[in-house]
Parts: sequence; structure tokens; C-alpha cells
Amino acid sequence: MPSAASSAKRPPIGPYRGGNAAGLHGALKKKHMKAHAAWQRGVDLNRAGRHVDASHAFEEALRLAPGDALYWTNYAAVLNKLNRRDESFKAARQAWELDRTSWVTCQLLTQLLRDFKQPEQALRTLEELDPATKREARYFLLVGACLSDMGKHQESVNAFLDCLARAPDDREAHSQMGFAFSKLRSYAEAAQCFRTVLAIEPTALDAALYAAHYSAWACDWPLVDADKAALADCIDLLQPDTVTEAISPFCLLSLIDDPQLMKFAAQWDMRRFRNVAPAWDPAAQPRPALAEGRKRIRVGFVSGDFHHHATSMLIVDALEQMDRGRFEIHLYSHGNDDKSALRKRVMAAADQFVECVTMNQAEEVERIRADGVDVLVDLKGFTQNSRIGVFGRRPAPIQVAWLGYPGTCGAPFIDYIVGDPIVTPLAAEDDFTEKIAQMPVCYQPNDGTRSRGAARSREDCGLPEDRFVFASFNQSYKITEDIFGAWCRILNQVPDSLLWLLVPDEPVQARLRIDAAALGLD
Repeated sequence: MPSAASSAKRPPIGPYRGGNAAGLHGALKKKHMKAHAAWQRGVDLNRAGRHVDASHAFEEALRLAPGDALYWTNYAAVLNKLNRRDESFKAARQAWELDRTSWVTCQLLTQLLRDFKQPEQALRTLEELDPATKREARYFLLVGACLSDMGKHQESVNAFLDCLARAPDDREAHSQMGFAFSKLRSYAEAAQCFRTVLAIEPTALDAALYAAHYSAWACDWPLVDADKAALADCIDLLQPDTVTEAISPFCLLSLIDDPQLMKFAAQWDMRRFRNVAPAWDPAAQPRPALAEGRKRIRVGFVSGDFHHHATSMLIVDALEQMDRGRFEIHLYSHGNDDKSALRKRVMAAADQFVECVTMNQAEEVERIRADGVDVLVDLKGFTQNSRIGVFGRRPAPIQVAWLGYPGTCGAPFIDYIVGDPIVTPLAAEDDFTEKIAQMPVCYQPNDGTRSRGAARSREDCGLPEDRFVFASFNQSYKITEDIFGAWCRILNQVPDSLLWLLVPDEPVQARLRIDAAALGLD
């Protein structure tokens, strides 16, 4: 192969002047036909689910016609299905460089960039779409999604409205707008978005849950009751073959006190992993510690909260105190790096700290499996930014739920839940799909080295000096109508008392003041 220097000395290539132009044209046409045939074969193989064979067919098409943007787009799409994300991104980028008019390519590249946590570049890709290409509803849906990823929630609401102006029944736009409103702490508006989804799709269990949940955040108790009734109707409509979006049983916690319904919701959500092949097969593979002849048990913890967060505050001392002669600690983090002292301390407590933010769940499973983890612990459950799907692929022989969500996960791939006599009484074992691993006193550790901050004065907190203060620093969705009524009755019976709440949202404050006044308080 000539070097770059030698090839640079070549004279420019002039126009073809041979005597067989027709032959050249025929050869090019034949080459084009072969490329098209290979591409069509790839399309057919892809439709048949034979993605590896399809990738080879697309590679053949590209070898014959490397300047065809459509071939690159199809190649990128099938590589993405094969979880070859880096290669998929490069192929999609090549297709985009060749053709800025293709909405299909633009959409694929945008989604890949979002998967790589690059929302700014994803939005830029949407903006680069040729002006002559018509902007359909999904274009504005993706603009809104990118803006949400960037934390620009008000702008995202405007984009979702642009989408809905073109497609009023777009379920995803209503849902994403609901989540954007929730980030803006506009809970009444969020709840209404999910009611709209439920009206469009009466079996949308996720929407029924979120509508009631965000009504609870708004402390709009008449609507909470109506939304709970709509949720019951939705559940009655479900059939064994009904397909729903992923749901969050966490939303039920402040709405009901029925452990069997909680279990039903968890098991319903876990149906999405029914056909997922496990990464670890107990019948064919020995446990990693035995296979490798290790004396130490390798324990992995999965969380998005290894930063200044309650989970890290609770667990850091326990990690530091674990017997390193018996256990090796691996932490798998998919949360943000806040550079805090607490995060650094958590990282120092681990034998291995693995950053998984840019990994998708399949890649994280591969890493955990390659690390030979014996026991894998989920610290999230159904809380925000959960990656329970990692556990659904069974990367470890023993999988445990602990700390973040003390209810059942409803999952056959979670073997144990760590609890205590109050949180998981053994008499309630039928309410859990997991085996209960009972701690004798309390399932929740804490940091014995944590210092107490200096006490703040009443004046600092805006409190009067001469009043008795009742307080609740729970989020507003935990304040139910019955609880608030009980608080008001107590306040009425205790002279010169007041109630101090953690409710920063003015619409919620106003609603609570109206309800308090109706119960005789000022």
C-alpha cells in the first residue's frame, strides 16, 4: 500500500477517455444491482430476526456501494439491535454525513446520541435535518425528549405541544409532557396529562398510576379519589395478554395499604422480563467463586445513588466495615458524579468502582458477568433511576434486594429481600415473591461517624419563638386527606401551636391552607 506522501504526488485523475464507455456503464450497473440485492437480502434477514446474518449482508452491500446512505442507515440499525453501539453510531454518523434529508437516519442518530447521554448533540442533529424535509409530529417529540434530557423542561413542554398540535392522540407526547410538568413541580398539570393518556388507552396502567400519584403530590384529594377509582377500573380491564408500558409500583405506596395489590403490580411489571435469557445458567455454570478457586465472595451493589444521597449516607459505613478477608466489594454506579466527599468515600470503600452511566443495561450485565460477581445487590427497587432490568438478565447466581425499596419486586430473578421484623415480618411472607432475609433489629444501617451540624435557631428557620411547633418533612404526596385532618384536629386542641411542612410549591401550599381553614385553622 502506498504511503500518504507517495499517493499525494500522483497527478490528478482526468476524465475517462477509454473506448469502452458502454462496458464501464454496464459494469457499474451490474455492481449496483449486486449491492441492491445484498441490501434487500439484509432487509429480509433483519425482518426474520436474523440480525447477525443481516449485518453481513449490509456489509456486502456497503463494500459494493460505500456511498449509499440508505445502506449505512440499515447497517447502523441492525448493529444497534446487536448491541454493537459504537459501530452502530459510526455507521449512523456516516449515513448522516451522506444524506441530511433522511428523517429515518436523523431519528436513528438522535436516539443513539441520547443513549450515549449526549442530548445536546442529539438536539443539534435534529436541527441539522434539511429544511426541505417535512417536520412530522415525531420530530417535535424527539426535540422535547432532548430538551428534557438537558433539564430544559419548560422548553420541552412547548415541543410536546408542537407534537400534539400535529398528532393530538400521541400517547408518548402526553406521557413525556406529564413527566416534564412533574419536573417543573406542576403536579396538577402532570396528573391531567396522564388522565388524557388513560382516556386514549383505557388499559394504560402506567398512566392510571401516574395520574393518581401526581394528584397526591398536588394534595388534590377529591381528584386523588377519582384517580384511584379510575385506577381500579383500569386494573379490572387488564387481561393476561394485555401489553402495557413499564409501571412503577412505588406510586402505590401512598395510595393504598393492600400488600397483595402491591405484589400484583410488581409482578405485572416484571412480566416484561419473561423472555429474557439469563446471563448466568445455574445448570451449566458453577458459581464464580468456586470456578475461580477464590476464597473471598465477590459482592456487587448496583445503584444510581453513589453520591450525596440518602442511600450513600446509610450504606457507606457498612461498606467500610465489611470483612475484607471474606468479601470483595464491587460497586456499579449509573448515577451522576457530584464530586462530593461522600461519593469519594463510597468509592474508597470499594475494591472496584465501575462507572456505568454510559453503558446500557446489556453492557452492564456483560461487565458484571465478566467480573465474576457471586452476589448482586439491588439498592434501588422501583425508585427513580432504577436498573432492575440488569437483574432481569440474571448476571449473578444470587440476587438480592436491599435498602432502597423494602417492598416486593415481584421478580423471579430476585432471590432474597433484606428486611427486619417491622418492615418485612415473617408472617407477611406471602406478600413477597422473594425469600425474606431477616435482620434481627433493623434492615437499615447508618453512618456511625457522621457528624451533626450546628443547630439552627427558630429565627433562622422563620419560626416564632413562643409557639409549639409540630413538623413533618415528608414530600407532599405522603400527606393524605386523613392524615392532614388528624393534624388539624391536634392543632385545634393545642393552643399556640403551628404545623411546619416541607412543601415548597405555592399551589400545594395554597390548597393546604384552604383545607386547613375549612377545618378551623388560620
